[in-house]
Amino acid sequence: MIVGLRSEALRPAAPSDELPIDMKVGVVEVMGSDQYIYGQVGDESLTARLAPHFNVAPGDRLRLRVDTDQLHLFDPETELDVN
Repeated sequence: MIVGLRSEALRPAAPSDELPIDMKVGVVEVMGSDQYIYGQVGDESLTARLAPHFNVAPGDRLRLRVDTDQLHLFDPETELDVN
């Protein structure tokens, strides 16, 4: 399976969340009702779309969780959505 993940499927992790994603924040872009957080998870770039009141700055470490209801699964051979 290929997993597709959109920026709005990421949420700030609670202390009790298991297996959070640890992002190093590079850029924060506030766009009215949303803010986009661009950062690195290991060697991969990742973008999270969060509410504008969430306080985060470049250089911060941000713990995120995935809203699994918003994941998209694709067949690796056909690249068709299997949801």
